Amino acid sequence: MDYTALKSELLTDPAKVGYASYMPAGMPANTAAIANLLNAATGPGAGVVALATIDHDDFVADILPAVLTTLPTLSTALQTKWNTILAQFSTSSEVLLTNATTQTLLSGAVTDGLATQAQVTAWTTRAGSRAEVLFGAGTVAAQSDVMAALGVN
Repeated sequence: MDYTALKSELLTDPAKVGYASYMPAGMPANTAAIANLLNAATGPGAGVVALATIDHDDFVADILPAVLTTLPTLSTALQTKWNTILAQFSTSSEVLLTNATTQTLLSGAVTDGLATQAQVTAWTTRAGSRAEVLFGAGTVAAQSDVMAALGVN
C-alpha cells in the first residue's frame, strides 16, 4: 500500500468520508475506526472498482441472459462469430478482464449488439470500499496501514 497516498487521503479527505472526526487535534487518532471507514463497502468513500479477473462460471452466468435473448436475433454471420468466440471462454477457469483481447471482445460485443455498454460495465466492475477505489480491487486497509501512513507507533 502506498502510505504517502494514504496519508494524503486521510488528511485531505477528498471524498468527505469523515476521517477528521477520528483524528482530533492533540489526541491520538482512532486508527481502527479509520481503517473501518476505508474498508466500508457503502458510504461516501465507496465507489466502483474494476475487476482484474472474473471466475469463468460467474462470467458465463452474467453473459448468459444476453446470449440467450440477443444472440438469436443477430445475423447468421454474427451468430457464428460469437458462438466461436464464446466457445473459447470455456477453456479457462477465469476470464482476465484486464487483457487487451478480452477488452476488445467486450467492446465488440457492444458494437455487434450482443450486449449493451451497461451490461459490460456490470460484468467487469463491482461496488468497492474506499481502500479499493484508491488502491485496487481486493485491497483491505489494516489498522497497521493507517498507523504507518500517519506515522503513529
